[in-house]
Amino acid sequence: MTGRNSSEIKLTAQLVLAAEDARYAALIAGDVSELNNLLGEDLVYHHSNGLVDNKAGIISAISSGMVSYLTMKRGKCDTRIYGSGEIGIITGNAKYKVTVDKEEVFVSLSFHSIWAWRDKGAEFVSWQATLTPEL
Repeated sequence: MTGRNSSEIKLTAQLVLAAEDARYAALIAGDVSELNNLLGEDLVYHHSNGLVDNKAGIISAISSGMVSYLTMKRGKCDTRIYGSGEIGIITGNAKYKVTVDKEEVFVSLSFHSIWAWRDKGAEFVSWQATLTPEL
């Protein structure tokens, strides 16, 4: 549950991790409808290669097949909640296997994933990733 349509529940560490898991599942499945629900209209997405994207760019890349997420494995992470549950930040590392323009890419990265509590529930609003050496 990502807390949608509930004005009483706000972000908790468990809810933020569940929302992040739902985002990973939607990316792997290429589920544009679910991504439209999870991604905030004001999303700022800093890819590990330095490119900056937004919601429309992410949705377009997935729906066109230009980008396909094959595996996404989150490693150790910490989750912090700010305010009275308005902002949740996940800081951690992950390994992804992605197809970009039909070329398979393996990435090992460190990231910040930021979620905000909005009227419809948890929304993904920011991502910052940095490539890390393969461990």
